[in-house]
Amino acid sequence: MKITKRQLKRIIKEEKQKLIKESSMEQSYQYASQLLEDVIKELAEEFSDGQLGDGAHDAKMNGDTALYELLTQAAIAARER
Repeated sequence: MKITKRQLKRIIKEEKQKLIKESSMEQSYQYASQLLEDVIKELAEEFSDGQLGDGAHDAKMNGDTALYELLTQAAIAARER
């Protein structure tokens, strides 16, 4: 089967767009991951593990899973300081 120049250009363009999208998603993930690490570190420096644990408990009772996880990790980091 032969591929025309037009088909080849289209295939290359589609693959390039896929690579750009994947790269962008990876950069977004890395950026968000770094932000979360920074927030956890800052919370651990500002509050005691007890305060953070209380906040985590409240978040869990309110059904806020993301905040619960964040505060739990910050409490662990505070305990390790």
